[in-house]
Amino acid sequence: MRELQRGTFIADKQQPNRNWLEDYIYPDDQKQVLAAIEDATRAGSVFEFEHRIRRPDGSLGWTMSRAVPVRNATGDIVEWLGAASDISERKQAEEKIRASEEKYRSLFTNMVEGFALGEPIRDGQGRAVDFRYLDVNDAFYTETGIPHGVVGRPIRDVLPQVEQTWIDRFCAVALTGKPDRFENYNNDTERHYDVRVYCPSPGLFAILFRDITAQKRVQEALQDSERRYRSLFDNKTMGVAHQRIIADESGQPVDYVYEAMNDACLQMIGMKREDVIGKPATEVFPGIRDFDFDFVGEFGRIGLHGGDGNFEYYFPPIKKWIALYAYSPKFGECTVIFTDSTPRKSAEAALQQSETRLTLALRAGGTAVWEMDVGTQEIIPASDLIFTMLGYRPGDIKMLADWLALVHEDDLPGMPELIRDVIEGQRGNYWRELRLRAKDGHWHWILLQTTAAERDARGNAVRLVGTQTDINERKLTEQRIREAALHDSLTGLPNRALLFEYGNRLIAAARRNHSRGALLFIDLDRFKPINDMYGHDIGDLVLQEVGRRLVACTRGEDVVGRLGGDEFVIVLPHVDGSRYPAAVVAQHVVESISLPIHVDNLELSISPSIGISYYPEHASDISSLIHTADLAMYRAKQSGRASYQFYTPEMVAQADAAYALEAMLKEALQSGGLELHYQPVVDIKSGKPIGAEALARLIGHDGRTINPARFIPVAESAGLIGALGEWVAAEACRQHAAWLNEGMRVVIAINVSPLQFRQRDFAQRLGTIVAEQGVEPHGIQVELTESAVMDNVDEAIEILNQLKSFGVKIALDDFGTGYSSLSSLSSLPLDKLKVDQSFVRRIERDPASRAIARAMIALGRALNLEIVGEGIESEHTLEYLRSEGCDQAQGFWVSHPMPPSEFVQWYRNQHAS
Repeated sequence: MRELQRGTFIADKQQPNRNWLEDYIYPDDQKQVLAAIEDATRAGSVFEFEHRIRRPDGSLGWTMSRAVPVRNATGDIVEWLGAASDISERKQAEEKIRASEEKYRSLFTNMVEGFALGEPIRDGQGRAVDFRYLDVNDAFYTETGIPHGVVGRPIRDVLPQVEQTWIDRFCAVALTGKPDRFENYNNDTERHYDVRVYCPSPGLFAILFRDITAQKRVQEALQDSERRYRSLFDNKTMGVAHQRIIADESGQPVDYVYEAMNDACLQMIGMKREDVIGKPATEVFPGIRDFDFDFVGEFGRIGLHGGDGNFEYYFPPIKKWIALYAYSPKFGECTVIFTDSTPRKSAEAALQQSETRLTLALRAGGTAVWEMDVGTQEIIPASDLIFTMLGYRPGDIKMLADWLALVHEDDLPGMPELIRDVIEGQRGNYWRELRLRAKDGHWHWILLQTTAAERDARGNAVRLVGTQTDINERKLTEQRIREAALHDSLTGLPNRALLFEYGNRLIAAARRNHSRGALLFIDLDRFKPINDMYGHDIGDLVLQEVGRRLVACTRGEDVVGRLGGDEFVIVLPHVDGSRYPAAVVAQHVVESISLPIHVDNLELSISPSIGISYYPEHASDISSLIHTADLAMYRAKQSGRASYQFYTPEMVAQADAAYALEAMLKEALQSGGLELHYQPVVDIKSGKPIGAEALARLIGHDGRTINPARFIPVAESAGLIGALGEWVAAEACRQHAAWLNEGMRVVIAINVSPLQFRQRDFAQRLGTIVAEQGVEPHGIQVELTESAVMDNVDEAIEILNQLKSFGVKIALDDFGTGYSSLSSLSSLPLDKLKVDQSFVRRIERDPASRAIARAMIALGRALNLEIVGEGIESEHTLEYLRSEGCDQAQGFWVSHPMPPSEFVQWYRNQHAS
């Protein structure tokens, strides 16, 4: 074999030289290569084999050897022509890939965190509509609770109820490459997880689930402990101070530094925080070592050696008696709880100075005096008052054990120890407010005061003297004051303060217990017109009746409260099961509140709009929970009132858009941004223009016109409809006067919202606007819908008569869509009927609509009213209405609404033609 060039060789014989094989090919591969060559020689075919080689420098490499036989004229192989390619780098890369894959698979299989690799599934437009998992480890199934066999299948096939938000969230990472991280609670496993999503390569996403349940529980326990500590530290009645002990080299306390002190303590000692915190006690109180009580020694002993202690002393700097309890939370620190015992010490002194005078005062104040023989523990009353104040007969309470048996279980702890301390001389006396069980079973508040009247030679009491004062009325009064502060004075329901206090506790409990509750935000529809029309006294009676009905719709464990005005809430603490869902309560409320309310001789109708939110998933505090329910309530109002809606996160964006539109509308009303377009009304026979309907348009910041269907509901819900209606009336009157000056006699129709119509002084305000503009009243026409008029026919007639007295014309708009009765219609002071466009537009194809339109026209003519067909969009419809006797026509077939300048040109063209 001879080498032609690098990597190329020629064999002179029928087989390559064996010496070459031994010198060139790695020993472990020689046998396989030789076998391959022999097979190729026998077959006369191409030889191709990957094998290792020994380089001249002794190193090993990989080669791809390939040879083809060269034959003579007779077909015998005379030599082999071959080439060898160095594939060492490829082999090394393949080895690295194999090793990496082994490490990846080992990590993937054995890791305790759940791991999944997935890819989006897209529709024809390239949008992610689903996803599939390409690979998951065993921990994935354990951590998520998803059944086995998920790999390769669309997730919607495995979990049909999966929310689109999860699909969007995971696929967004795969498509954008932007990682995501969040915490999630799995109801199936009842565990908390830290979920990380990242993009390992374009078009893929990887998810890592880490169990953080233990961490979450520790955090919750820590937060709960901190809340309890802060509630104690920030109390308003007891002083609390935290001190760090300073010791000398021998470990003896020599001073202590104030590290924390609450407001009650600062108020008690009469100092500012900056004068105390961080400073040694000997600096704050220079003479502290000379006081009768050894503060440094006692606090130092507790802080350095543990334990606790109760003390009472006179504190010269503030001239008060102080009772304190000290304990060590950890080595080198001491926490002290102070109470001002000066009133009690003063009472004790007064008791000792004038027993007779005190006895008279006690009798007058409902106080029973008693003695107790310490040896026998027999109670000897000075009078029967100790029995009668509780409803017992004389002799029912004989021994100390009998009396202790009457003490409320929450007040009993510490009582035997207090009595023992007085007997043994550890304290001179004690007093305590506690509850005793009366004869009829109820709990009665008393103030108990006890002192040692006589002691033996060893200082032990042999006789105790005490008083038992009836303070039940004072305690009940305090409770009533608190109840009044936390309840609505009009309805007696819990007010905002109590709802917030109770609601925050419920949300915290639901979070701890992984339970679920709901809040219903209720706003009354049509309440404001009742208040405006009949006065606040009637409105208050309506609110009281609403409160009673709401309570009747709920269970005993539910809470019904009033936030203010016509806003109520219902808190449902337990809605985990399906037997009592929030929707059931909401439907009961809708049905109950929508029933007529009878007040005096009035029959009033209101309805509720209800928003429902759940806790803790929708909010972590009561304020946010009410806000989310309020957003849902607003959606209920938009959807037609007398209904309920559940909160969804999308409502936040919608509310923001509504608030932005409301702000734009307010700005437009104050500084411009509104304009009127006019849609012509023509005589149906001659085609000549005789009037126009004024239609409001809101101009956005980008100059585009915003449709009234968007901003009118916002104006109604925001209380701006009155101001908007007055602006429309004033602008229509101004335009009418301007056109009169140009010789154009056009009756301008303005639409009046039902909310504006129900305002108490609506007619008066409209009359004032017409008068101030100086226009002909009969040149202005008010258009009202059936629902606005028929809600209260008697009041509507009164308002319409006022308008007619000014000379303003009245048209009933959208006729045929409401609930007008013939008797009611005939009593209304109307000038026109407008056949609703929903019938007019179907005249060509719907026989029923033609029959209804014909009947409306006949009814209008019988009542001597002008008939307007609105929504005319074809000549055939126009001809039909003309043939049936309709008087006037309006619609796109006549003309679209136009700005004033275009209307003038159209008007003149019509008259010219």
